Amino acid sequence: MSNWKNKSDLNIRAAEKLIDSSLTNESVHCSYYGCVQYTYHVICNYLNIDSAYIEAETYKGDRDRDGNFDKNNATHNWLKRQIFQSLRSRESDDAEDFLQNMSILCSLRVVADYKQEMIIEKRARGLFEKAIATIEILKTNYE
Repeated sequence: MSNWKNKSDLNIRAAEKLIDSSLTNESVHCSYYGCVQYTYHVICNYLNIDSAYIEAETYKGDRDRDGNFDKNNATHNWLKRQIFQSLRSRESDDAEDFLQNMSILCSLRVVADYKQEMIIEKRARGLFEKAIATIEILKTNYE
């Protein structure tokens, strides 16, 4: 098992345990990063793109509103775009679902980590299920 896949599995397991322990904001973080790490796994192992290339490409990427480079956003956006484009090139019906799921998980991860709003259990469970569905899209299309 690749380290990325292992990290993803651990984050998904942690997300579920966190929800069961009423640590719902923390669970959203783990649900999202479980998907990001599985995306890395697919890109490195099935699209044969190595981590050094990913890092170099993302440094060309996203800037915030003030023109400052945002490495985390750039990396995550680059990963999402690569999978989305790959799924579309395969004519997969899952491309839009993948992109939408990742966007929702990302935006609510920001809420969970950086906003005062608390994520309630029902929403955290829904996001956990969305993370499972997103990883399932990757497994179905690449493994």
